[in-house]
Amino acid sequence: MRKLIDGKNKAISDKEAEENQEKTNFKNYIWEASKDVPKIIKDNVTGFGRKELCHDKTVEALGRLKRASQPDDVISRTVESIDELAKKAEVIYSEEGEALKIIEDAPTLQINFDKITEMLKTPLMSSSGSEYSHKVKEKNNFDWVVDGIRYINDDLSCPFCFQDLPEYLKKEIIDLIDQKYQDSINFLEVSKLEIESFIRDVEIFIDKKLEIIEKFQQEELKVCLSAVVSKFKLIGANLENKINQPSSTIEIIWPNEIDKAQELIIQLNELISNHNRLIESSSDLRREFSSDVWESFAKNSVEIRYGEHLKKFNVQNRLLIKFNHRYVEMKKN
Repeated sequence: MRKLIDGKNKAISDKEAEENQEKTNFKNYIWEASKDVPKIIKDNVTGFGRKELCHDKTVEALGRLKRASQPDDVISRTVESIDELAKKAEVIYSEEGEALKIIEDAPTLQINFDKITEMLKTPLMSSSGSEYSHKVKEKNNFDWVVDGIRYINDDLSCPFCFQDLPEYLKKEIIDLIDQKYQDSINFLEVSKLEIESFIRDVEIFIDKKLEIIEKFQQEELKVCLSAVVSKFKLIGANLENKINQPSSTIEIIWPNEIDKAQELIIQLNELISNHNRLIESSSDLRREFSSDVWESFAKNSVEIRYGEHLKKFNVQNRLLIKFNHRYVEMKKN
């Protein structure tokens, strides 16, 4: 009988040793898994610096997740990934965390683009009825004549001999450029100045907002704004060519990037608003954040191993109960 009791004691002792070894293995597994937790979380969330505490907080989190889920073997509750939480931690625990200003819309351009487009693709000619105007149209050298007129002095004297031009020639020169033509040229010149001003405003906007654009990794917005600058510089050059060669025809299209940029700025402002909400509620968030981190770590890094751990314990516990029961019965006999 004594030999039988000693055998049962050894069996119980062996099972207890297996149980303790499984506890150690599970604890080591958790500790090893915690090495992949981002540094910013380790530095700010209590528990990742000590093996025992790391184990205890992980098991607590698994318990919370299990209670919040359906009564089955799988934890069904959705949690954020540890990398997503790390991004939040950068804001919540930032020593320089401060609210950011919402970005105003990118500079706008108030021009009659349809009129510019139509004017560029249509030859500009004077409709004057002067004798010289008809000759210019016949020779098709209007641009050359207009360019030459620029060199005539303001007082309509000859630019070479500085003598006054004959009265009839003065009149023909004055009448050659009618008001409609001059209005068209003036419109193109003003439009060109407005586009140049717009380009400067966009370049200043990019320079001022570059830091925040890069902070939120909005590379598409930066590329889009750069394209706006490039394309409007080309349009400005086309206007310059049209002014110098009024009879030329040039095709242009509206740069869609300017509309896309406004959409991207709206998206960026949403990110800024989320950032500001995190800043405003960071004290409350820090209290909740620790719980979210442990639940994320538990579900995404330990859940499967935890299931194996529980199954081993269930088997071992049933064996221990069985051995203990038989041990008590033998002692009675």
